[in-house]
This record gives sequence, structure tokens and C-alpha cells, in this order.
Amino acid sequence: MGQLPEGRKALPDEWFVDRANKEINGMNADETTAVALVAEMKRQNLTLTQALEALKNYANDIQFQKDLDMVYGHEVFEDWDYWHEGDI
Repeated sequence: MGQLPEGRKALPDEWFVDRANKEINGMNADETTAVALVAEMKRQNLTLTQALEALKNYANDIQFQKDLDMVYGHEVFEDWDYWHEGDI
């Protein structure tokens, strides 16, 4: 990655995104995406394991929503919450 700027012990997260944006010529799209993912992991203070788990959960949620749409279409159920007797 090169030398750290003088007086710096670590690089801020924005540095990674800025570097990815400036070095488009030297990086392919996958490398640029990887840099953006690492920067966001650092920004959110996530480990690799946590980030991978979050991606899996998000992908599962998207599939679940698609499956619901396939089964129920885009119907609006006006009586969906009438299972409870009395006021809540």
C-alpha cells in the first residue's frame, strides 16, 4: 500500500475509498469493490466474519421477500392483525 503519510500511525477509512477512486486505472472493478467493502467494514467496526454473516443474512432476507411475493403476490391484507381479541 505504500508509505503512511508523515506522522500517521494508521490510515483513516476515507483514505481507502479515496485511493480506490483515484486508482481506477490501476485497479479492476473487483479490486475497487473490495477496497470499498473493506473501508465500510472498518467504518462499521466489523470483522470479516461478521461482515460475511451480515451479507448472508441480507441475501436470505431478499430471497425470503421474493418468495413471499411469489406466494402472496402484492395483495394487501386488511384483516391481517385481527387475530387478537380486544384492544391492544
